Amino acid sequence: MMHFKKRYIILICIAFISGIGILLSFQEQETPTFPESNASAKVLLPSDRIIAGRPLVLDIETDAIYPQLLLEGSYGTTILLVDIESIGTTVIIPESYTKHAGMLQYTVIENETILDQGSFYVHPDTSQLAAIENYVGPRSIMANERDYSMLVSIPTDHLDNMLPDGTTVNINTHFKETTTPLVHELKNNIAWQRIPAPLQSGRITIAGTLQDVSSKELVIDVFPDIATDFTITTDRIHPYADGNEVMTLQSSQIKDTHGNVISDGTLVTFYIKDSLGRYWETTGSTIQGYAFAKALHPQIPSSWTIKAGIEGIAQSDPVKVTFDSFLKEIPVTSSKNGQEIVVGPITSYLGQIIQDGIEIQLSTAPIEYVSTMLSESGMAYFTIPQETFTNTSGQITIEALGISKTITILPE
Repeated sequence: MMHFKKRYIILICIAFISGIGILLSFQEQETPTFPESNASAKVLLPSDRIIAGRPLVLDIETDAIYPQLLLEGSYGTTILLVDIESIGTTVIIPESYTKHAGMLQYTVIENETILDQGSFYVHPDTSQLAAIENYVGPRSIMANERDYSMLVSIPTDHLDNMLPDGTTVNINTHFKETTTPLVHELKNNIAWQRIPAPLQSGRITIAGTLQDVSSKELVIDVFPDIATDFTITTDRIHPYADGNEVMTLQSSQIKDTHGNVISDGTLVTFYIKDSLGRYWETTGSTIQGYAFAKALHPQIPSSWTIKAGIEGIAQSDPVKVTFDSFLKEIPVTSSKNGQEIVVGPITSYLGQIIQDGIEIQLSTAPIEYVSTMLSESGMAYFTIPQETFTNTSGQITIEALGISKTITILPE
């Protein structure tokens, strides 16, 4: 067993030493070199413009035996074999290189020796236009002296090459009933136009043309500028604090500084403060510049101060509204001992029964007892604990709709 292991180790060592020897032998070998070429070459470029998409064959005057053409462009690098013929040498440039406008560099080589080098330009095919790409933004601006949009126009040929500088593009803008034609020359392959915002809201349409090619129509929406201060009014059927009627709050037509009606859906908030120091608010969205909101009449006579605003932009002057009581007296009847109290019927300003749900409060003195009920068919029924007026006289006070009435109860 030991003899086998020793033999195995010896074989591994021999293999390792042999591998090192082979590696050293590779390193000692010299890199093969090719003899320098003594030939010459000259590329004959076409006298006419080289147009994208058209076949291109280059003639080369050379006495080289195996010449090659190295072609470099923005779309890559390739090596082309030169076709040696009896009448000369030619090379066919691949379509993948000639269909893209731009600079191409060439180098004629043989055996790693440069025989000739140079460059030529592939021009876009202006005789076959394909499209005018228009880009505009922002697509919405405000009607003022500060805002503007911008149009960028990029015409291309049928191979999607951008056209040369100096090419003229016609750009037409239309707003309201006015069409404005503009002529622009391409610079860096594009034409651009700043479009200032008009002082009226509406819609601007834009299109470009070049020869027989037209772009798609683009649209810029012109929205009103920020709103200016406005006024508010109130509309109500009657001035009474009945807790039933609804008052309408309305703004004047809200406009910007140039007289444009502000956009529909602008949120207007109506802030309300009453004479009791309570605050609340209601909101409405504009329709054709007008904002509407509703507010329920109070149950207690009071005065309201109402103010409206578009947050951080515009506001109205305050208006005051007063609500009076329609009640002169609260009808109250009681049992002999004052234990059963009947309130009502309470009628409104036209003599009709008040709506259900009006709060009616009863309180007693000197023994304190308080009870609150909601009216039903204009009536409220109270039962006072028997011990309240057993051995002493007292007073019962009824409060409803901002009016109070006090009656005296004598002990039996």
